[in-house]
Amino acid sequence: MAEIKKIGLFIPTLNAGQFFENVLNSISIQKIDFQIEKLIIDSGSVDKTVNLAVEYGFKVVEINKSEFNHGATRNMAVEILNDCEFVVMMTQDVVLADSDSINNLIMAMIDNENIFMAYGRQIADELNGSWFEKRARQFNYPSQSKIKNKSHIEELGIKTAFASNAFSAYNTGKFKRLGGFPASLNFSEDMYIAAKAILKGYNIFYESKAIVFHTHNYSLKEEFLRYVEIGKFHKSQRWIQDEFGKNEKEGIKSVLNETNQLIKEKKFHLIIKLFLLNVVKYLGYKKGLLYK
Repeated sequence: MAEIKKIGLFIPTLNAGQFFENVLNSISIQKIDFQIEKLIIDSGSVDKTVNLAVEYGFKVVEINKSEFNHGATRNMAVEILNDCEFVVMMTQDVVLADSDSINNLIMAMIDNENIFMAYGRQIADELNGSWFEKRARQFNYPSQSKIKNKSHIEELGIKTAFASNAFSAYNTGKFKRLGGFPASLNFSEDMYIAAKAILKGYNIFYESKAIVFHTHNYSLKEEFLRYVEIGKFHKSQRWIQDEFGKNEKEGIKSVLNETNQLIKEKKFHLIIKLFLLNVVKYLGYKKGLLYK
């Protein structure tokens, strides 16, 4: 096993609210086999986010809200954590499911020199997650771990480049050699860099044993706006679908999966909601594709 001197842990924050203490507490109980440096870049919180982060041992860098960008801010974090061999990235609404979540995410990367990044399994909260969110998490984050590379494009299509910075880890040296995230990119920076890494010959690792709870329960309006951003992203990064396949195919597969499950569970009343939800997503996505 290769020896690691230090890893970094980064969370971008803005008014994370009372729930944030649950996130920080789940980090504090991690059983980690190496030194860790914890960093938060906060973009103007007016609640207790910064104080809580300091209390839990995080270094805090504060920036103006107008300076925040999903790509550029994460690049900044990697530069600050420059002496860390791996950098774990989380979001402010993710709770680590057990004390081994970070260790499990990192360990697979240590012994496989060609892994560029790893991402963990997300599960919707049993009490607060909707049926649809639970199914989406099961569809996107199955119980089997998987290494993905160029050889899987024919089988998996665009899902080959699927990854999530809600809970991920990057090999810092490879991240820098690849040029990091585009500074202008403010959505789906995780898919962008995963796709780029795969085409460069690296592996992406999905570690199903690195588990977190992540629940949104978006309203229809929020889903619409989110899919507008997804559409904008795919319009601006057409090369991803050119190389990996169309995004719509994966969406259709997800809808069929959910419909079949609703029929099995005899939850026929939710089929109408499923239809409405996916119409909203589709219209948002198409609007994003038309963005100039």
